[in-house]
Amino acid sequence: MNALTRTLSIAALSTLATLSLVGPASGAPGADPPARVVVAPATLPLAGLELALPTPRDGTTYQLSSSWALTRDGLWDGRDVVDEIRGGDLVAGTWVSVGWFTAGDCAAVVHAAPIEASWERASMPLWGARWAARGGVFTFDGPLGARPAVALCLPRGDRKQLLLMRFFLDQPTSMGEEAMRSALVTAEVPRRAFRAFVGDAIAAATAPLFAPTVRNRGEQAAMRTLRLPATGLKPLLPNDGFVWTRGGSSAEVDQIDRMAPALPEVTVEVARIDGADTCSGVFDRLTAPRVAGKATRVPPGWVAGPMIHPVDNVPELTLCHASEWSVLLVGIFVTPSDPDVTAYAPLLDALATAVDNAPPSM
Repeated sequence: MNALTRTLSIAALSTLATLSLVGPASGAPGADPPARVVVAPATLPLAGLELALPTPRDGTTYQLSSSWALTRDGLWDGRDVVDEIRGGDLVAGTWVSVGWFTAGDCAAVVHAAPIEASWERASMPLWGARWAARGGVFTFDGPLGARPAVALCLPRGDRKQLLLMRFFLDQPTSMGEEAMRSALVTAEVPRRAFRAFVGDAIAAATAPLFAPTVRNRGEQAAMRTLRLPATGLKPLLPNDGFVWTRGGSSAEVDQIDRMAPALPEVTVEVARIDGADTCSGVFDRLTAPRVAGKATRVPPGWVAGPMIHPVDNVPELTLCHASEWSVLLVGIFVTPSDPDVTAYAPLLDALATAVDNAPPSM
């Protein structure tokens, strides 16, 4: 199964029209958690990136907050917000989102952005890369009202996309394309977010939902029962500080995707083999090409199997749990690759508990 060609359920950009930036001038109390004044380096908890913020100058300070939402239909939307404050005024803001978007490719993503009086470019050069871009006027629900803004989307092959929303809050709504493009060249916060993304500057061991600046503004909690149709399992997702959603399923394999943090990219495949009695026997039947290495720091009750390469050449860690009546085979894709599965132990425990308490239907 080629897990990385999936389309994850990140909500369409139209939902952003009802959200507001945070900060002392935002006029949106309670819309997001209290912003935290930050200095370099700062962690973008939902993106999973380490951001080297520029040294404050001209009295500029930075405030960070994040929010996410998960609907009952499994649609996900998450963003990290970096506000720039000068003289007590909110002068600029940057939203950072990493993932796959339901709108489609980057050109479709920016085309769906709720920006009016707009200009649009399918391939705009900026910071040494080429972006899909759409600029114009974005209207906030709160006192900020209509402000000039630009949406920027960067593809990265089979990997997740980067979406930046840049708000020019101290400029008039008449700000045109040339002025926006000129301002972007020297806009350090979005430029450094881009550099962190392409450089895989991944924050170490982040559990974003435990961060005080991260708020759930959606319909669902992260800790909930997930129904897996192929295996028939109903694991209770753990309180591990991550957001997991169900991805695509085949007739035999379920897929679980980690939405937050978005990086490193993590997909878990789950297959149940009823009637099998040993993990070694299941591993012996794997036909995919094998490479050196296996999962490390494996939790109790699980056995590490071979590392294999599926057709897309992304390494897959294999693990196995044997219950009284079934063997549960799990494959974990991590990009960039890392064999340490410590962070996924709570999810693995939840899957083991689910199969241990679910005899196969006759």
